[in-house]
Amino acid sequence: NARAPKKSHIVSQAKEAIHLPKKLEKKEKEKEKVKKQDTQDKDTTKMHKKGKHENKKKEEGERQEDAQHAPAQDAQHAPANMTDAQVAEAREEALAKLEKPLEKMKVKELLALMEERGVECSQCQGAEKSHIVSQVKGVMHLAKVDKKAKAKKEKKQKEDKEKQDRKDNKAKRDLEKLEKNALDAKQEAQDEADANAASAAAADMTEEQRAAAREEVLAKLETPLEKMKIKQLLGLLEERGRPCLKCKGAEKSHIVSQVLEAIHLPIVPKKKAPKGKDKPEDVEDIMSKLKGMPGMENIKVFGRDDMDKMMKDKGKYEL
Repeated sequence: NARAPKKSHIVSQAKEAIHLPKKLEKKEKEKEKVKKQDTQDKDTTKMHKKGKHENKKKEEGERQEDAQHAPAQDAQHAPANMTDAQVAEAREEALAKLEKPLEKMKVKELLALMEERGVECSQCQGAEKSHIVSQVKGVMHLAKVDKKAKAKKEKKQKEDKEKQDRKDNKAKRDLEKLEKNALDAKQEAQDEADANAASAAAADMTEEQRAAAREEVLAKLETPLEKMKIKQLLGLLEERGRPCLKCKGAEKSHIVSQVLEAIHLPIVPKKKAPKGKDKPEDVEDIMSKLKGMPGMENIKVFGRDDMDKMMKDKGKYEL
């Protein structure tokens, strides 16, 4: 068995701990705990009372704001056959059917209520919730809009708009076409007047002036007249408004002489062919297309120049 400590040892331990505070008794601890809890309860009660007072004050302010906005909203959205009393009654009935008050709804839900009644709030973007609540209250007396009827109406409006746009675009295109035709006709008349003036000036030329103009034009040609094809020679005549009616089937020398007589004349501007009518193809163009057709690779296609050469070699002319 362990020995009991000596008194002197206990005295020394007591001296070392004498400066420490005394421990509270269990009852005193419980009293202090209860007192502390009471203090916390009082503070909580005060906060609840203060919060209720502030909420009540806020609700009172919202009601006053609603009262200010309600007459204008009722006048705007109320049907023509409803009195103010009927509007107020319909609003209260609609509010009573809601699952929760407007103040406890989310902004998304409030906007949905307005959309159901066919009302769009243009000023609700970024606005305070109290403002949106007041807007909703102002339209709660309205009947819900049929979504199918609304979609049908929007579709009809869209179709009418597209139809009007097509009509406007067609009118715009027609106007542009008329303006273009007018400008083309004006330009064509101006070109014709210039050509007539140039032709008149050419008719008044002396023989020396004609010879000088002829030599100037011939010098500008890339190919001499004698080396040109008959198609090119006839093209020079047509450019100057002198189609050769007697050149069909004639010898090349005759056509060259006709070109020399008219080469000093000014070029007449071509008239534009009306749209929708295809230009008739030349015989030589048709013959040249035959060369590229399948099965025609080894077939010789004779043109006007070939025929003239063969007739010249034979020394006779036949139509």
